[in-house]
Amino acid sequence: MQPRRSFRLARFPRHHPHLCRRRAGGSGVRQANLQQIGAEVDAMSAYDQIREAVISAWSGIQSADAQIQAAQAAVSSSNTVLEGVIQERDLGTRTTLDVLNSQADLTSSREALINASSNKVVATFSLLSAMGRLTAQDLGLPVEVKTAVPYTQAVEDVWQELRTVVE
Repeated sequence: MQPRRSFRLARFPRHHPHLCRRRAGGSGVRQANLQQIGAEVDAMSAYDQIREAVISAWSGIQSADAQIQAAQAAVSSSNTVLEGVIQERDLGTRTTLDVLNSQADLTSSREALINASSNKVVATFSLLSAMGRLTAQDLGLPVEVKTAVPYTQAVEDVWQELRTVVE
């Protein structure tokens, strides 16, 4: 009886150098593709977050505008009511307590107007921040604007020196 010969093992060795290189190269390409896909997903996620922040800030501005209009109407009507209560007090049909209550209502209406105005300022700055426009240069602030360029160049110079020492 003849021993079984395995042609497969003889013709295709398991660890052929060219096959290993191809596998390694393919793995690197797959890894690079996965990293690119991951970077694209991260970029899309950042875009969505920025878009959401801008929409939210814009909604805040619109809401604050509506609050301001309502508060202005309340201040106007409270002022008119106060004037009428004062006239009625002068005629003797209202008391000083009624006048004080009307003044308290007017003060509350003014407070609501101030709060609505401050909410609009906050919402406006939120929108500027979401748009990336909340910098000293964009706001025209009288301050010295510093950048990381000198530090980055210094670090790059250090790495360049280390490379030349190693080589």
